[in-house]
Amino acid sequence: MPSSKLLDLKTEAFSDFGQILSTTAKPAGATNEEYDYWGRVSTTQLSSTASSGLLLCKVRKPIVRSFERHKNTPEILVALEGDTALCLAKAAEKPAEIRWFKVQEGDAVALHPGTWHWIPFPMGGHDCRFLVIFALGTEENDLFYTDLESPVFIDF
Repeated sequence: MPSSKLLDLKTEAFSDFGQILSTTAKPAGATNEEYDYWGRVSTTQLSSTASSGLLLCKVRKPIVRSFERHKNTPEILVALEGDTALCLAKAAEKPAEIRWFKVQEGDAVALHPGTWHWIPFPMGGHDCRFLVIFALGTEENDLFYTDLESPVFIDF
């Protein structure tokens, strides 16, 4: 089985797969005693109505045998609880050049439409939770699966 190294989410390498929605190195646009605010960290085109869901990622061996994607819809993932490894491949007819990224609790990303991905793998020995946001109807009308020619894994 091919394997990969775990990449830091906050590197240029992630830009091929989506946008990081978490705060960046730039200073907050508004700050006072009560809050800091970073406006327009990213922009993501959604339909007029968005849908949200909760994803419980169960502890398991970090082996990916298949991928899913949404050809026409970005997917926003917000790590609510726990650190995970996220396996991705660029938008293409078939997944290739598979990469693993560490997503830490509190991180948020918006995957480009068509980006191949699979359920994140918990890294701390306990289940993790994500908030998932995409266009209403994505689950019914824009969800595509493919099996990989050979499984990929990572040792973290």
